[in-house]
Amino acid sequence: MALVIGGIFLILFVVLSLHLILKGFKYELGALKKMSEETKLKVDSFINRQIEDITKIKSDIIRDIEEQRVIVEDIKKTKETIIRLESEYNARRQEESKAWNRLEKLENIIAGTQTKGQAGEAIVFEQLSKFPSDMMDSRFSPGFNKEVEYALVLPDQKRLPIDAKFPTEVLQRAQELEGQGQIETARSHIEETIKRKVKEVSGYINPSVTTDIAICAIPDGMYRYCSGILSSAYRYSRVIIVPYSMLIPFLLVFYRLYLVQFQTRSLDLQRFLSQITNLDKKVDDMSLILKNSIDRAVSMLINASSELRDHLSGLKTALAHIPTVEVKEKSINSPQGLDKKIP
Repeated sequence: MALVIGGIFLILFVVLSLHLILKGFKYELGALKKMSEETKLKVDSFINRQIEDITKIKSDIIRDIEEQRVIVEDIKKTKETIIRLESEYNARRQEESKAWNRLEKLENIIAGTQTKGQAGEAIVFEQLSKFPSDMMDSRFSPGFNKEVEYALVLPDQKRLPIDAKFPTEVLQRAQELEGQGQIETARSHIEETIKRKVKEVSGYINPSVTTDIAICAIPDGMYRYCSGILSSAYRYSRVIIVPYSMLIPFLLVFYRLYLVQFQTRSLDLQRFLSQITNLDKKVDDMSLILKNSIDRAVSMLINASSELRDHLSGLKTALAHIPTVEVKEKSINSPQGLDKKIP
């Protein structure tokens, strides 16, 4: 019997042990399942992040490819533009070369002999004739029964006389003298001619209608001979000697500077007139204040005079009502002299 009971207890112990073991296994299986689910979630999250990163990288790569394609297109266009610019540059260089050749020919025409000097004079006159009509007068008369071929019209409507005619045979003669070794004689010959021309040009100056200076334009070939008389021509005759090639730029710069000076004078005049207007306004205000003050003072004087007149009238009336006092001459010792009563 004791063995049976012991066996039963043993069986119960074994069953209980197995139950505990199974319960432990079940708990561990639950923990493993939970851990597995958490791991799965983490793996899914990691995979999703990796997919997002890969998608983003793919988008960046696609965008970079598109940008590279655009850059390649821009490079192609830039290359085409460079090729076109290079072609245009070469064509422009050819045109500039032709222009320089024409300029050299033109310089030779302006600086050369009598026929070429006349051609240079004609070129100068042609350039002057292309100025706007409101900037250039032709055949202008400054008075004194004289007439100058051209005159620059300045902003204040005064004229700058311009004389560009010159006897080019003088230069031809000077060149002949130089060819013979007579350089000083040639220089002296040209200087005397230029001095006579300067004196002639100075006769066009009339300060009432022209500037106080005039322009004497001469061929470039002669300009190198007159270095000794440039300052004296301006100092004593108010004439500026200018070579043909520099005449147009000189006139444009002169006009610009004169315009700036004229605008400055106009601005100063406007400021002066504005100050005069303000001063006139202040004088008017002071006159009004003074008039009001004088009017008030006169009114006060009239009122005071009227009041004084009224007071004097009242005083006169009051004095008129005072009775006359009559006193008979009596002997001061007579008691009768005191009998009459004074009312």
